[in-house]
Amino acid sequence: METSDLALLIIPQILVIVLCIFLMRHFFQRDEKMRTLDLLKEKAKVSTPIRLQAYERLALLLERIHPRQLIIRIKPDNLTVQKYLQILTHSVQSEFEHNLSQQIYVTDGLWAHIIHSRDDILIEISEYAKEFPPQAPASLLSQRILESLSGENKQIVIWEVDKTLRIMRGEIAKQF
Repeated sequence: METSDLALLIIPQILVIVLCIFLMRHFFQRDEKMRTLDLLKEKAKVSTPIRLQAYERLALLLERIHPRQLIIRIKPDNLTVQKYLQILTHSVQSEFEHNLSQQIYVTDGLWAHIIHSRDDILIEISEYAKEFPPQAPASLLSQRILESLSGENKQIVIWEVDKTLRIMRGEIAKQF
């Protein structure tokens, strides 16, 4: 056998081997992508309800720490401004701590807005309390907070809570 005859036999065999390797590599890559996609779908089935529940809980948190809801839920009956401020502050902090674990299911940006909303509410309520002597009736503080919520007197802190809720709705719409 001559070299040219040998080359005619070997070249087609090499081409077939290269083609088989290419096809097998392509098949394995496609199979890997399909398995990855299946895993992502399975993960989404499990995580989506949990993440939605986290958004729901955080929306409820924001509603519960909203000054409008605090005043309705916590009556100033027979309390001093100082004691009422302590109770309001404790309520906001307690609500926040109860939902602290939900931060792992939302974006960092949204979580920062939630913290900012909480802080603004605490600061604003404290500022209103400073307008009165510590032993004054708590009804004065309650009335002052309600005044800040009405019409043209709305304070930035209230808008921050509402802004955070709008951001949350936007995130939910994008992700789900």
